[in-house]
Amino acid sequence: MRIAVTGETEPDAIDVTGGQPATVIEVDTTIVVGDGVTSVNGQTGAVTGLLEADNNLDDLDDPATARTNLGLGTAATRDVGTGSGTVAAGDDSRLTDSRTPTTHAASHATGGSDVLTPAAIGALSLASYGNLWTPADHGLISWSFDPASCTTTGTTLSAGFIYLIGVQLRQAATISRVHAVIGTAGSGLTAGQCLAGLYSSAGARVAVTGDMATTWNSAGNKSMTLTAAYSAAAGRYYIALLFNGTTSPTFACGSTLGATFTPGNANLSAGSYRFARSAAGQTSLPTNITLSGYTPDANNVWAAAS
Repeated sequence: MRIAVTGETEPDAIDVTGGQPATVIEVDTTIVVGDGVTSVNGQTGAVTGLLEADNNLDDLDDPATARTNLGLGTAATRDVGTGSGTVAAGDDSRLTDSRTPTTHAASHATGGSDVLTPAAIGALSLASYGNLWTPADHGLISWSFDPASCTTTGTTLSAGFIYLIGVQLRQAATISRVHAVIGTAGSGLTAGQCLAGLYSSAGARVAVTGDMATTWNSAGNKSMTLTAAYSAAAGRYYIALLFNGTTSPTFACGSTLGATFTPGNANLSAGSYRFARSAAGQTSLPTNITLSGYTPDANNVWAAAS
């Protein structure tokens, strides 16, 4: 047999000794003869019949083997579906979760089951307030303003008026005390008619102290225990003070600029004043009040909750 390459003259053809007359095979591209494939997976010579078993390819019909070599979990061979044991896809309901987040902020508050560590509180404070002093730095939950901003004189209360001091809770908390600072003790205080309490933004009394007539008969920081702790949701609350007697204690406060000049209520309207007072003649803290009926007050008393 003789092989001739198109384009070559006969002397360049390949002679096979003892063969038949030459047969010309025409090819369109160059045939390269040189170093090439000498074996496939251990087979040499004429390599034929490359089967899965010959070249160590995994049987594609064997899911377990294919999954193992591809490094996939059992989901690789599961059907797509909506039931147990299937792979979720598309609008499968298992890809969504419409549950309402579980309330847990109260557990981080003072007295909660998961109180934040000082380091965590410090990190939160720095993120929110930079290096400013916060209620937490004083062991408090909320206050009407930084007590360092109080004036040198303080203010007295008029007998028989309920004074409301707004505080904001940015997250849920359990409140067990309210606080004020007295610079000069009161005198002739009427027993059972000197009280502090806590109201919601809807005007509901949610907590109250016992009689403060003896407590307010001396100067200093006043940490006033509520008769029952209140689990408060985030929102606005009002600390209430009521005095009756001969001479009111002098309470720490911010500005006291007169009945018609109340900058502490800037841009606020009736029902949402930050500092306000009731009509005269009050002897107790009622279970419900109408906030819109309270008058804006210029006595920006300092008060806090913990």
